[in-house]
Amino acid sequence: EKLASIGRLSAGIVHEINNPLNYVKSAIFLLKKKSKNAPPELGESITRICGDIGEGVDRVSAIVSDLRTFAHPENRGARPIDLHLTAEKALRLLAKEINDRGVHLSLDIPPGQLALGDENYTIQILINLVQNSLDALEGHSSPAIRLYIDATEKNVILAVADNGPGIPEDVQASIFDPFFTTKEVGQGMGLGLSICHRMMTQMQGDIQIRTRLGEFTEFRLLFPHAAAPDSQPASLPA
Repeated sequence: EKLASIGRLSAGIVHEINNPLNYVKSAIFLLKKKSKNAPPELGESITRICGDIGEGVDRVSAIVSDLRTFAHPENRGARPIDLHLTAEKALRLLAKEINDRGVHLSLDIPPGQLALGDENYTIQILINLVQNSLDALEGHSSPAIRLYIDATEKNVILAVADNGPGIPEDVQASIFDPFFTTKEVGQGMGLGLSICHRMMTQMQGDIQIRTRLGEFTEFRLLFPHAAAPDSQPASLPA
């Protein structure tokens, strides 16, 4: 129900933001056109400013496009997805919080890295894991999060690691249970990791945890290797 509510909210935001964005894009186009008739020095200044505005509008458009992922979750076929592009979409939605908290983030996923899965699910999982890392790093003197690729013969592994305090062994056994949480009352319902686990299972994958107290926590998303380009998308189990 929570994810469905996010979808409905995102659909409304996408519609409301796209309309004024189109007005801004049209205005930039007309302003650039008129700048050709301005004196050279003024024309160059206008073109430069329009370029800056256009870059900002493109960034907003990218964020709106990412939100659309939540608004249209109907595509649930397991198919080859680009993990680099998928991670970038997830991180764009958290960029302000990452910067505000002064966290050093490393994205070590090569462009074109494919795995078999679902982009919508993977974005939601990454947002949840990175958000958990941000919370765990609160008060850390040198907070860092790293997303990187590992691989085995069977799986492509997308790891989300932080240099936070780690997770006690007695907590690890229950960490994927619904409604289990170590956060204060009102700060979480304990559904995030349970939902992540369910989504990975539905994508025919798995999620594992590696951690050491006082040093790090790493969640490892195990995806099947991408199917051959001419193969048909597999149906996800209900």
